Amino acid sequence: MSWLAVCCTMSDMTVPDGPASPGLPPWRQPSALKLPLPEARIQLGTLITVGNGLMADATSLPSKSEINLYLESFKQRVQGWRDHCQAWLDKNLDGQAAGEYRTASTHRYIGEPHKWAARYWCEVLQKEIESEVSVLESIATRLPMWVPSNEADRLTPAQPVSTKPSKEGAQVIAAPVADRKAVMVIYGHDEEANNAMFTWLRTIGLKPKEWGQLIQFTGNASPYIGQVLEEAFQHVQAVVALFTPDERVHPVGHSGPWRLQARPNVLIEAGMALVTHPTRTIIVVLGHQELPTDLAGRHYIQLNRTAGALNDIANRLEAAGCEIDKSGKDWLDPTHFPDRDSISTRPSP
Repeated sequence: MSWLAVCCTMSDMTVPDGPASPGLPPWRQPSALKLPLPEARIQLGTLITVGNGLMADATSLPSKSEINLYLESFKQRVQGWRDHCQAWLDKNLDGQAAGEYRTASTHRYIGEPHKWAARYWCEVLQKEIESEVSVLESIATRLPMWVPSNEADRLTPAQPVSTKPSKEGAQVIAAPVADRKAVMVIYGHDEEANNAMFTWLRTIGLKPKEWGQLIQFTGNASPYIGQVLEEAFQHVQAVVALFTPDERVHPVGHSGPWRLQARPNVLIEAGMALVTHPTRTIIVVLGHQELPTDLAGRHYIQLNRTAGALNDIANRLEAAGCEIDKSGKDWLDPTHFPDRDSISTRPSP
């Protein structure tokens, strides 16, 4: 017997921005953000990250003898994530945005799902989660549209704030103009590689800034990552996240080789930058290492001891709006960066 997963769909979900209309059902009411924009981006970004993790778990299946038990546990985790996402949207946005996710996360099935082959059921769940994450990412990019008009003046009190109409007719807050030569660098514990990146950015006329420098702009001694990024993008034109193989890790309870990966702070900060400003975030990878599944489909630049990789970084920075200087040839010298391809995955005895 063949099975078909049928998702409920609704048409004409778009409604004009403005006050609630008593005659419209809740899912067609305009949404309104009920918490500060930086905090909303952090929380929604966390939900997206969890969803991406569930997608990865849907493909990391145990042995045949354990898969049915795993499936039941996995379905509970997915449903818990869905409930959390819906509750967050109902509480903090409501209206159209909450309705969009409710539609994406409502699934009806022809047949008896409990009799499906476990592996096929996991594939179905993976596709459903992927669709729901896509909706959440779309909502995340539109959060500024739903900031109440009476809150706009408080978003950047030290800067003049202007608004412009979007294609949907909503008002979007225009960010202050950044220093187009300033670039934020996210990095780990490889000091030689970090210094090389700062030096190389200066050879193309840019002004790299460290995470600690940008924390000062927030006026908060212990800000959330989202607050730092929100403030950073008012002072820098782009973010460069340098992934270096700083750590050896091994999954608990699983056999297999050790693997190399970047420091957790790099993974978290780069992930938040991609969520909030994907077109102005450049991922640069030095050395062999395992990358997060969240980067699947994302373009990153692998430093491979060639001038072509450096030219690719410069072009990406230029596309992000940076004012760069390509005169001279020193910036095309790949020996700026150390070789990290020969690092062993096995820890020292």
